[in-house]
Amino acid sequence: MVTAIGISATDKYVCASDAAEKITAHIFKVDGDINPIASVSINMKIVHLAWSPNVEELFATAGKDHVAICTFDG
Repeated sequence: MVTAIGISATDKYVCASDAAEKITAHIFKVDGDINPIASVSINMKIVHLAWSPNVEELFATAGKDHVAICTFDG
């Protein structure tokens, strides 16, 4: 089950968070494979996810008990 989704400013990446036991944000390349290119475990319910409008490798997640800023090397 997807709880939040975000698309990077250049439409190159999409990030989706799940509601599995170890809550994770998965990054996919829009023109790539169906498998994620990176994943990060947040372990807290994600209700909002947004990419930076200026930096392609930076996004944030938020929920009732957290705010997390995540980076990846593309």
